[in-house]
Amino acid sequence: MFKKPDSLVEESNDLKLKGKFDEAIEKLKDAIDLARSKIRDTDERLKEVEKIKSKMDYVYLAKAQSKEKEAANFKSQEKYDQALELYKEALQILENVKEEHIKEKESVIINKKIDFLKLKKEVENAKDLSAQGAFDEAITTYKNALEVIISSEELEAQEKDQETQGLKNKINSTYKAKIENQIERANSLEEKGDIQEALEIVNESLKLTEEMYDFDDKKIEQAKLKGFIDKLYSKKIKNKISTANKLLSEDKKDQALEELIQGLDLKESLYNTEDRENLTQEIGNILNPLILEKVKPLVEQGNKLAEKEDFEEDTITINKAVRLYREAYDLVDKMADSNEKKAKLKELSEIINQTCMRGINPRKIKGVQLIDELKLEEAISELYSALSIAKNMISEIKGEHFESQAIKDLVNKVYSAEIYDILEEASKETAAQNYDTALEKYEDALKVTNKMYLSEDMENEEKKIKNLIKQTEVKKYIAEGNLLVQQKQFGEEIEKLKQELEEASKIEDDELRYKKINQVKQLINEVHVKEINLIIEQAVQHADQQEFESSFQEYEKALENVSLIEDNEELQENTTSKIKQSYVEALNSKAKFDISHENYDAAIQATQKALNLTENIESHYKMAIAFSYKGEYENAIDQYNKTLEKEPENPETWKNLGLAYKYQNAYDKALDSFNKAISLKQDYALVYYHMANTYRMMGEAQNAMEMYQKTISIDPKYVNAWLFLGYTQFEVKQYDEAIESMEKGLELNPELKGELSELISNYNKIKRDIVGKLSNLFQDKPIKF
Repeated sequence: MFKKPDSLVEESNDLKLKGKFDEAIEKLKDAIDLARSKIRDTDERLKEVEKIKSKMDYVYLAKAQSKEKEAANFKSQEKYDQALELYKEALQILENVKEEHIKEKESVIINKKIDFLKLKKEVENAKDLSAQGAFDEAITTYKNALEVIISSEELEAQEKDQETQGLKNKINSTYKAKIENQIERANSLEEKGDIQEALEIVNESLKLTEEMYDFDDKKIEQAKLKGFIDKLYSKKIKNKISTANKLLSEDKKDQALEELIQGLDLKESLYNTEDRENLTQEIGNILNPLILEKVKPLVEQGNKLAEKEDFEEDTITINKAVRLYREAYDLVDKMADSNEKKAKLKELSEIINQTCMRGINPRKIKGVQLIDELKLEEAISELYSALSIAKNMISEIKGEHFESQAIKDLVNKVYSAEIYDILEEASKETAAQNYDTALEKYEDALKVTNKMYLSEDMENEEKKIKNLIKQTEVKKYIAEGNLLVQQKQFGEEIEKLKQELEEASKIEDDELRYKKINQVKQLINEVHVKEINLIIEQAVQHADQQEFESSFQEYEKALENVSLIEDNEELQENTTSKIKQSYVEALNSKAKFDISHENYDAAIQATQKALNLTENIESHYKMAIAFSYKGEYENAIDQYNKTLEKEPENPETWKNLGLAYKYQNAYDKALDSFNKAISLKQDYALVYYHMANTYRMMGEAQNAMEMYQKTISIDPKYVNAWLFLGYTQFEVKQYDEAIESMEKGLELNPELKGELSELISNYNKIKRDIVGKLSNLFQDKPIKF
């Protein structure tokens, strides 16, 4: 039996371990030759040859990896060219490996190392770019390299952190070099006296620091630049002061004033607070007396006008005086900050506001009188005159003075009164089925809203009138028997448009055909929307007449018709939203109706359906009320809390939540809710009354009496508060006080008299009898009760 050439293979292994890879490969080649010549069995020979070739692959691999180690050594010495050559040699060696998976795996590793080395070379080149002044190009290179490093999955965490930190430091250093270059230019410009251009360069440098990474050198650089900026601005301000002094010496006060004001504006750009304050004081010492000198004659002229006879009646004179005061105020506002400036501004604002009020008050009074006399046009004229004066007032907070808003509100009330009268007339015409006349009047009312100032009241008036117009139009259609006619017209329009759509589909030009089809589809959708709007109005009318089932059928029909709108999701969504909003209002109206008729289950069902349509506060609130009346306080509390999640500032909801807790005997929670209601509405008498009842139920009579008294202090005519105060006073044996409280309650509501009144009279009689008998026994000793 032939002995296999294992000895040659073993010799090859020894040579590989010694790094003599070429000799090791030669030994394996000899072993292959020996196997081919000596092994007779074909299968055995082939198997042995393949085995030796596999070992040869690992020798080549070891040789390539040896080259990689040499390359890594050069890389650590930053000799990137030599390292690259060795990696390339390693790749060439791997070409001899027959096993593809071994070759591919190691090639991938080497290629990534080559890419990394190329990246390192680029980073080295960036250093040269920076030295040549190509800072932006260098920074871009560094940032690209940083991005590659951060996204690399091959680098070990420690090496990645090290490379990342190194690149960030290089980026910061390059920014610093660029900034230093710019500062040199700024220094040169400063020496030439071009401070403004120098400032622009330094400010640009400061913006550059924001691109730096947050290391200590960034903060140091920013501090240096801010110091330089302060130096330049200080120099610029000093120049302004010098120029102003020169102008003053030439008696050019107005020009000097402008220079100083500009200097004062410039000091706002200083970073150093102490420098800013010092320069403010320096400018103020010159500027403030100059301004006060200009202000004095303006105030005197204003005062002279204000002293005129019948000043309050002359709007032109009032506005002239106020303009003079405002001119003085605006000048003082330009003074350097000081206590003197604050005092003068306060003084002038008071003069302005008092002068304005001298004109406003008589006009407001006259306006109100004219409103009472229903002379609305004259009232508006007076109020507009008052408003023209009020616009000059100084407000303590930013925006218009509250007096202006108050006058605008009064103007809106006048127009609201006018609208009310028109709507009353329109309502009578509607009742008389004179729908065209009614619609004309509603349109007149709508025009009046255009004269109102934009406010919630104005928007509410406008919304109310538009709703009335829609309702009247539907009533007109119904009364004239035109509702079906109108619906038939919609159908005819649709049929006509469908024919147009069919014709459009025959257009040969693709672009024109597409355009025409879309136009016709849009027109069809518009007709469907009109039809849906008519159905909504019918539903609203049914709901207004408390024909809720008919109303709901119309809403369901409207929702079904939304599917007729094609190829326009936005229009579908908007139309659906409109239907649901109106539907919810009708359901909530039904819930209110059901609650008033003690049909609480129906109210809960209606509000639940509304919530299924769309989330809304009103349905949660009405459901809570229904649950509360039904005695299901836990469910009521849940619904009140959902209401408060959306509307936490509603004192009425907090009050009702407190009542639900009270009925559960959860008195502490009830009191917490009542206190929250009072924090939102401090004069809420009803809440104090419920707090008193809660304390009484807790057995805390003193707190209960205090709360009843608080209720009465807000609403002295609150009968129950007087009676329960008396009841509580009886419980603590304050009999006289109890009788007095109850008598006051009975005076307010005589219907409650009866046995209670008789008992009070009996108590007073017994008291008098006792006093009389005791007086006879002790005539010399007065008896006091």
